[in-house]
Amino acid sequence: MTRLFYNSIPCNEHDDQVLQAAYEYLQRDWKIVPIPKGSKAPIIPGWQNIRLIEEELPGYFPQGQNVGVLQGEPSGGLTDFDLDSLEAVDLAEWFLPPTGARFGRPGKPLSHWLYVTDIKTRKFETKADGMILETRSTGCQTVFPPSTHPSGELISWHDAGEPAQVEAVELKTSACRLAAAALLARHWSAEGSRQNVALALSGALLRAGWSVNDAKYFIKAVAHAAGDEEADKRADTVDNTARNQDTGKTTGWRSLGELIGADVVSKAREWLGILDFADYEWPDPEPIQNKLLPVDQLPSGIIPEPFRPWLEDVAYRMQCPVDFVAVGAIVAAGAIIGAGCGIRPKQKDDWPVVPNLWGGIIARPSMMKTPALKEVMNPIDRLEIEAKKEHEELMGFHNADVEEFKAKKKALVSEMEQAAKGKHKKSETPSNMDDVKARYAALEEPKPPTRQRYRTNDSTIEKLAELLNENPRGLLLFRDELVGLLVSWDREDRQTDRAFYLEAWNGQGAFTTDRIGRGTIDTQNLCISILGGIQPSKLTGYLYQANDDLKNDGLLQRFQLLVYPDEPANWSLIDEYPDIEAKNRAYEIFKRLSEINFLEYGAEISIGEKISYYHFSPEAQEIFNDWLTELQTKLQTEESPLIVEHLSKYRSLMPSLALIFHLINIADGQAGGPVSSLAGGQAAAWCDI
Repeated sequence: MTRLFYNSIPCNEHDDQVLQAAYEYLQRDWKIVPIPKGSKAPIIPGWQNIRLIEEELPGYFPQGQNVGVLQGEPSGGLTDFDLDSLEAVDLAEWFLPPTGARFGRPGKPLSHWLYVTDIKTRKFETKADGMILETRSTGCQTVFPPSTHPSGELISWHDAGEPAQVEAVELKTSACRLAAAALLARHWSAEGSRQNVALALSGALLRAGWSVNDAKYFIKAVAHAAGDEEADKRADTVDNTARNQDTGKTTGWRSLGELIGADVVSKAREWLGILDFADYEWPDPEPIQNKLLPVDQLPSGIIPEPFRPWLEDVAYRMQCPVDFVAVGAIVAAGAIIGAGCGIRPKQKDDWPVVPNLWGGIIARPSMMKTPALKEVMNPIDRLEIEAKKEHEELMGFHNADVEEFKAKKKALVSEMEQAAKGKHKKSETPSNMDDVKARYAALEEPKPPTRQRYRTNDSTIEKLAELLNENPRGLLLFRDELVGLLVSWDREDRQTDRAFYLEAWNGQGAFTTDRIGRGTIDTQNLCISILGGIQPSKLTGYLYQANDDLKNDGLLQRFQLLVYPDEPANWSLIDEYPDIEAKNRAYEIFKRLSEINFLEYGAEISIGEKISYYHFSPEAQEIFNDWLTELQTKLQTEESPLIVEHLSKYRSLMPSLALIFHLINIADGQAGGPVSSLAGGQAAAWCDI
């Protein structure tokens, strides 16, 4: 049994109790998360991926905050049976296996039973009765003692020992029977009809294949929780029903539904896994609806804070999903960073990832795709305008240098002619031909200044190769309608273009083009980001193409940030000034990212390498390791080859996003160093969405 020492601390030292509990939970290898006092919900973005260490605890639990414990895989399979209804609390000892770890609060004691298992999270609830109980596993957290419940009551241990290790199959059966029993107990009939209810339930359970003993135990438990003083008599109905089964003079689910409610019975049968077709009344058929399933909206909390006010303002004024502008802004920021630096997601392995992303937004016409993308492209457009202006100024100096070069060249040619003829003015020393030739050979024609480029809208791959050589960080290819780009790649005479872009996706490739007119062009920094919009109907054909093994080259799977959010439900007239401060702040971040020397802000570079790189901080590394392990597990169980191909490219997406988020924060004034756990947690949350 593990002793929790804080139980001996006086109550007036509650703050110390919470901190001490946090230390002890870490020692039990339970992962914890801080929660505001009196609350049950974490407020830290990406809290599912937080992995605190002992040294960090005083900073996270300074004033008696509540302490949450991550359930499931992060804490070694720890699973909380959260008993929400009083009936479930009352019946827990009837159905749940014994365990050494239980806690609750004065108003609902013994409402949490802990086990070590691999059962999945499941909620047992109805619209009318609310939550009956919940099994909390991976992806969930529970507020543990000595936290404060929202009611003001103190949560405390009843048994502070070790959670029992129980097979998932056994616990699943226990949870289902407990939930069904609690629901039936709540709706157990008033005196006068209870015997008929018990008879109907007896017939239903026996007809479903339950043994006499199991059925008697279940009915007695339900009657007991309902406050029925004749619980034993209700259980004995099973014996009578068993004797009458052969004659067919027994009632069942239908009669039970008439007595206590069809909805109650339907839900209880669902939880018990019983579906007797002979006793089931099918509802009237409904037409098949060609509707999309709802999707989660991108939470604002996982958008990097320096961009958040800007993007929320744009989405609000345009009344478009924040997903539209968030995806565009992150792809654009990744394009500015490009091959300027990368990240090595593992501490020892030299596997590099360049934060080069392909993204797009899917929506019907009139859904504000174009205006949303235009807004997030404004910072890059401003950089392009400034770069063009600077280039024009430099070209003025360059033209003067060219004229100077021509004049010197002309003078030297004239001098060589005089030397060849042996002529010179009386006041001059005769020129030495070798000296003149040497000065002529040393004369260099001025090279035109390179124009800094950040994006292109349309280009041949030959010209694009030249631009990439002049802009080694890479470029963003922006198309308002991506379908035009995709169609061009389908042309027989543009198959090379398709291969070129496929090679450019990871930001680390090289490409050589050989043309009679242009000659040979070697591109060593093949890094191209892509961003644009597309209509659902026009995307469908490419999805079918991806389903054809011969035509599937992984093109669509490379669009890792392709979003298709739900359409806003309501429209209202909004006419407000833009948040200029937030807009300018975002622009300064883009400008800073375009100029920054990453080596001055924590990046490293290996001998012989051309791209500097970052590592994760220890805390962020743990987040990535857990995330990658979960991804690989999912890939091994996924049956759809297309989904496997898509998810496999997430290996680079999470570290790319984490690096982009980290560098956005640095460009906004944060200190340099390894990629933070905040950036890692936000990146993992993006991948989940």
